[in-house]
Amino acid sequence: MVMHGVSSPDHPLQHLGRAINYEDMRQYRQIIVRDSGQYRRRTEGWQEADQRWTVSHIKTSLDAIRQGLGYAWIPDAYTHEDIVSGRLKYLPVEIGAVREVTTYLTFADRDFAGPATRKLAEILKLHLPKLCSNCTEL
Repeated sequence: MVMHGVSSPDHPLQHLGRAINYEDMRQYRQIIVRDSGQYRRRTEGWQEADQRWTVSHIKTSLDAIRQGLGYAWIPDAYTHEDIVSGRLKYLPVEIGAVREVTTYLTFADRDFAGPATRKLAEILKLHLPKLCSNCTEL
């Protein structure tokens, strides 16, 4: 899955007139979506802004970003329409503007997966590669 740093067009990071760096980003609020996984072994991405808001859902993150309350790295599938419409802009980051996150599909126990679980797996295998241009086969 491909993610880009995004903010509202009015966010101060969009108006520095140059590529931004981590010191620039440190001065503004970063919106982070909490990892809901059961086994959180590590934190993904840079999370060293002096101000961070941690939210539990990506929609909450997008709403805050659209209102100019911060910036975040969000999967392209969630931001495409906002980028095209101009509601969001990619952060002009000098290093690390694009992040790639590996997506896994696992079953707790494949032998006992029911029909709904198997159907969901089929749907994900079919549609997820279409949403990310560089996804490898699931």
